[in-house]
Amino acid sequence: VPAGGGGGGAPRGGARRAVPPAPTPAALSVARGERVFKTQCLRCHPSGEAGAATNGHDEALPAFLIRLQVRRGLGKMPAFPPQALAEADLDDLVAHLMALRQLQAPQ
Repeated sequence: VPAGGGGGGAPRGGARRAVPPAPTPAALSVARGERVFKTQCLRCHPSGEAGAATNGHDEALPAFLIRLQVRRGLGKMPAFPPQALAEADLDDLVAHLMALRQLQAPQ
């Protein structure tokens, strides 16, 4: 057998590698939301959502209240109007926070 040819190696020519599936739109939104969090939120929320989005009873805020707090600002948190944070970026940020919450929830 010539060097590099035949034998027990991988098949030539027609062999195909498995192509990983494309990320889902939801996964892409979560990834974009992570980038938004890092650029817009991390400075004031270095621990992520922990302690930053609760209602005072250690219950995480639902998505619509997170959106309201981001848009209007409450307490020490400044408001992020659409001119400062696009609607699509806010959607992605909320998707990221919801995904984090699911990962941290007891199974």
